[in-house]
Amino acid sequence: MTDYFMTGIIFLLSAGILWGQNQLVPPPTTKSYLALRDSYTIGESVNDSMRWPNQLFRILNSLKLQFKVHKIVAKTGWTTDELLAGRDLSKAVMTYDYVSSMIGVNNQYRGRSIENFRIEFIQLVEQRKIAFFDITPISRQTVTNPALVAAHGLHPSGKIYTQWVELISSFFNSVPDGK
Repeated sequence: MTDYFMTGIIFLLSAGILWGQNQLVPPPTTKSYLALRDSYTIGESVNDSMRWPNQLFRILNSLKLQFKVHKIVAKTGWTTDELLAGRDLSKAVMTYDYVSSMIGVNNQYRGRSIENFRIEFIQLVEQRKIAFFDITPISRQTVTNPALVAAHGLHPSGKIYTQWVELISSFFNSVPDGK
């Protein structure tokens, strides 16, 4: 297992929170969700049902939060600068109530400095409000638990995605009416 797997972090961008706070019109009763990023998001080497965005979508619906639309836009190998370059995505992002993105693994894999990551991460964060979920402690369990790693040894398994989703779904439990 390579070191860069241990540094995976996730943040949740919430257009829904911005919209709900700044408008007099109530947010729609059904919500939409977009997952952006890389091979961890598309669940390289796991069954589609075990991809963490798909697991999150199922849990949100089981919580009766009425998430009716979700989409995954991800490509193996994307880095922070490639996400920033996709500014045309910003229009699409604002059409979803919630957007998640995984950042950092491919920056490290390609040998980029932490300073480069820091600058680009701040640029991404400054674009809209976020809730940040540090999945690094969960990911570090892969050192002692091989079941958390996909069979090829490079990507997360569906089991670790489940742990990430448990952490992330707590955010929606604390937001009134999932708004």
